[in-house]
Amino acid sequence: MLKIGEFSVLTGISIHMLRNYVKIGLLKPEQVDSMSSYRLYSEKQIVRANRIQVLKSLGFGLKEISEILINDKQDEKTRAFLIDKINEKEESIAKAHQQVVQIQQALDDIDKQHEYTLTVSIKRLPVRRVVSLKAD
Repeated sequence: MLKIGEFSVLTGISIHMLRNYVKIGLLKPEQVDSMSSYRLYSEKQIVRANRIQVLKSLGFGLKEISEILINDKQDEKTRAFLIDKINEKEESIAKAHQQVVQIQQALDDIDKQHEYTLTVSIKRLPVRRVVSLKAD
């Protein structure tokens, strides 16, 4: 059995985050010493901790990770979560690309603004009748 500090070092998860995982039920210690209240983790839990870290690095939130890991045998559910995350990231990339195009257009407009000279002059003209035609 590993104390929380040892488990933290082996998994790369901070003690603070491990305590948070306990609160939300994501990764509970295998045992809690009744005398010292030390949290004790088993070596087998390193695999679950690594899965959590991988899913976090892929952009999943803790709630999503919790849903994925409810039952490690739910491959189809995990697959669906991963496909949804791919779609979400692709939409985010498309939106960012659209924003880059708009920013580039704004830069181009600023550059072109200096190419044209605009002068305004106000003149009074005698009253006239004007005919206007509009195309539909």
